[in-house]
Amino acid sequence: MSSPSKIAALGPLGRIAHACVTHGRRTTCLWLVAIVALGAFLPQLEHSLAGSGMHASGSDSVRARTAIQAGDPAAASSALSVVIRGPRPYAQDRAFRAAAQSVGRLLTTNSAVDGTRSPEQTGRISPDERVVVVTGGAGGTPKEMIRAADDLRDRVADAAGPGYDANLSGISAQWADFNKDNRDSTLKAETYALPVTLVVLALAFGSIAAGVLPLLITTIGLAVTGGVLTLLTGVFDITLWALTFLLIFTMALGIDYALFIVMRFREALREHEDDPAYAAAVSMDTAGRAIAFSGTTVFVAIGVCFLIPSPMPRSITLAVLLSVALVMLVMFTLMPLLMARLGTRIDAGAMPWRRRDRPRRPDGDGLMYRWGAFVWRHPWPLAVAAVTVLVVLALPLGHLKIGVPGESILPPDAPARQGTTAVKEAFGAPAIVPVAITATPRSAAEAERVARADRSLVNVRRLPLRPGASVAVLQASMKPTADSSSVGKNIDRLRSDLPSGTLVGGAPAELHDLQHAMSSTAPLVLGLILLLGSILLLVAVQAPLIALAGTLTSGLSTAAALGVSVYIFQDGHLTGLLGFQPQGFLDFWVPVFFSAMIFAIAMDYTVFFVSSAREQWDATGDARTAVVTGMGRSGPVIVAAVAAMLGVFGSFMTSTAVPAKEMGVVLGMAVLLDAFLVRLILLPAIVRIAGRWAWWQPTLLSRILPSFSLSHNRSTPGGPTRVLVPGAIATPSTEGPGTDVGSSLPG
Repeated sequence: MSSPSKIAALGPLGRIAHACVTHGRRTTCLWLVAIVALGAFLPQLEHSLAGSGMHASGSDSVRARTAIQAGDPAAASSALSVVIRGPRPYAQDRAFRAAAQSVGRLLTTNSAVDGTRSPEQTGRISPDERVVVVTGGAGGTPKEMIRAADDLRDRVADAAGPGYDANLSGISAQWADFNKDNRDSTLKAETYALPVTLVVLALAFGSIAAGVLPLLITTIGLAVTGGVLTLLTGVFDITLWALTFLLIFTMALGIDYALFIVMRFREALREHEDDPAYAAAVSMDTAGRAIAFSGTTVFVAIGVCFLIPSPMPRSITLAVLLSVALVMLVMFTLMPLLMARLGTRIDAGAMPWRRRDRPRRPDGDGLMYRWGAFVWRHPWPLAVAAVTVLVVLALPLGHLKIGVPGESILPPDAPARQGTTAVKEAFGAPAIVPVAITATPRSAAEAERVARADRSLVNVRRLPLRPGASVAVLQASMKPTADSSSVGKNIDRLRSDLPSGTLVGGAPAELHDLQHAMSSTAPLVLGLILLLGSILLLVAVQAPLIALAGTLTSGLSTAAALGVSVYIFQDGHLTGLLGFQPQGFLDFWVPVFFSAMIFAIAMDYTVFFVSSAREQWDATGDARTAVVTGMGRSGPVIVAAVAAMLGVFGSFMTSTAVPAKEMGVVLGMAVLLDAFLVRLILLPAIVRIAGRWAWWQPTLLSRILPSFSLSHNRSTPGGPTRVLVPGAIATPSTEGPGTDVGSSLPG
């Protein structure tokens, strides 16, 4: 039993952990209540999430959407369209016309549909009269229309009858198909990820019990986080994409943090085998600080994405922040209790090389210690090689193109893709997602003249409005496809030519405005991520050179990962291996949003190495010991964490949904490059080259920065005493075990 003085000597996280263990029954009851209560909402999560949220809040296109839907629901961007293909011309085939009427009646059975328009009313009859479009007006929000599309998708073919090919299409149907494909792919990927990760963790820990513990903690985190997110959908419109990112970050961070803590617990248990509760508290007092810092860094890096004015990135950001917060709560309270209860049984099911009766390998004897010594002997060649590889991989960013994805990201058999393809082939223009223009009654004639004169528009017509409508609505089709890079230029030109007070809406305009909003906020978002990340790292390590090196190397690995994504998903390399068709550009949200996620994950590995190296520097003042022993202790954690995260991200590479595949490849490549080229080579080499300057802290900076340490060793009797010399690097007053201790360097 630990003495009160020993507990009082622990930091806040250690004392919290010990209290949770001491009051284990209470802690268990509280978590059981939370898991059961919040887990009960988990089955509702999928149906509570919004369909897309892919628009720029407050943009002209969103304002136009409201006006258009009020004037003519059938012209709204979220209206439903059923594309019917028949064997004979529409006007000559009574059964064809009956099929269209039957489809129209089906649409009206859904409460979100506000009336229907026949092909005769809309004029959507192909020149050969073999393809027609029945339109269902948008009587609800975009979220409700996507749900309506999901409900009607599999029923329109039966309504049309045999001999007629009917597919629900339009932007709402595309989102319904995409969400279904993305949801199925995500759940399938997670099913594969769990057993793969268990095998990786069991091998990394050398025991089954230790491997199961991180997965158990992660599963609890998923249940709690998913339940809370379900409750939040009653307050916010949260996109279905949030579910994918919630699963990824909860699993990735949960496994990452649990891996770090369990390895620290094993070390503490060797010293306090008779008191596992205290060993758990010591583990949280040490590893907990690094995890708290890492979680804060992820919080800040991802939280900056709230600046993007769109529901989609903001709801994803909310889900990720919620995931980080609840994962950390589980780690700080439940994890120590489970470790203390297991005690030495954490090695149950030990592999032959981890049996407790085997002699323990002495410190300094291990692959990662030898690798650290190799980096110490050859820092310049290794640093130059790592930088060269990363720069070469980042080169494709020089021809980066971003664009708006179209129906091509859907599986070939998706109804929305088949319907859109049929319309393009039959009409020669994307009539299924037309551009709409709203104008006041006074400017309607001028707006119609400009629209008819615009070279990018065809089939311009004024729509009949409901009685009492305050605006006139024009509808037209754009000659380029909806995912063409020229659409944005055409929309901008059209807006500049139209009279004042006129608004341009429709799906192409909404996606263009979102792309513009993300592109315009990208410099601010990325700049803040780098700035705030460097400040946080500076506070953590109290050394400006390492903080700068950690930030710049994280930025370099992020650029390399994005360069690889350009090489694969834009340029079309490795498409046969990965099984997808390139679009010729990256989806417009990838550079900004993925940069934030990659940077946040990269800082995890920075913390693992720097915290261990800082501990050795504080204990010995020896730069060689800091690098070699820091690598020896953090290297296995980094390698195991990467292997586990590759199991998570790699499972998404098998997805049929291109965005999910894109996410798996980009994030998987990011952790691979960052761990093996940056944290295991480049950053240790920079610390070696800098020597004692790496840990230098200017006197002025020491007065400004708050006191904080990632060190895992507190001062111990007989240990070296740190002497702070104003304007110089602090060195120990008693010589440490290394060979690089000398006089203080001038500030």
